[in-house]
Amino acid sequence: MSPTRLAVAWTLVVFALCSIPGDHVPPPPFGAVGLDKVVHVVSFLGIGALWTQAKPERKGVILLSGIAFGIAIEVWQSFPLVNRAPDAGDAVADAVGVALGIGLAALLAWGAGRRSRGSGV
Repeated sequence: MSPTRLAVAWTLVVFALCSIPGDHVPPPPFGAVGLDKVVHVVSFLGIGALWTQAKPERKGVILLSGIAFGIAIEVWQSFPLVNRAPDAGDAVADAVGVALGIGLAALLAWGAGRRSRGSGV
């Protein structure tokens, strides 16, 4: 699968999971506080990393689009169809995840480039 198709697929899966109606979302296991934020960071880390791999020259656009996507999901969750509580903290976690994903993908690409050129030592 091409990097762009993988990024699109991941983004659609994140949207679908965030669109599950509130009455169908199970409570966190063992009363895990903060697990929701970790899930948001990891989900959006995937978005940032995969889109950066697909379009490495577009990091700024990916960051801004990822932040906008996170905010849009929170607004979407307030609609009666989804019936979930929008949470500004989730949008912040999404933004952190996208930024971390972009950084991770850039770091991995940089490391791969160094390995392909040799360490120079």
